[in-house]
Amino acid sequence: MATPTEYFSGKIKEHFEANPDTVKGLEALYQFDLDGESFYIVCDGMRASCGAGAVNHPQCTITMTADDFMNMIDGDLNPTTAFMTQKIKVNGDIGLALKLQAVLP
Repeated sequence: MATPTEYFSGKIKEHFEANPDTVKGLEALYQFDLDGESFYIVCDGMRASCGAGAVNHPQCTITMTADDFMNMIDGDLNPTTAFMTQKIKVNGDIGLALKLQAVLP
């Protein structure tokens, strides 16, 4: 299993570069807090950037363990189940959180 650092610096970054239409029309500041590490995705309506660290004034902050995050990315943990069982916590705009399913590879 990859780590969140590998995911945000590799797979998702490559996905956004190869598929810019994935985030077309989406303007959002996402922050992921995973076991004390922070990662971000910034969508400006035309393209997205991502990486390690925090963003100022995130519109949607997702907090969960790194293992649960990677299990969700790998398809072993359903996002709805994770939310209902409190394995994932969302602060801010839950509508933006729901849009992540269409954005993340």
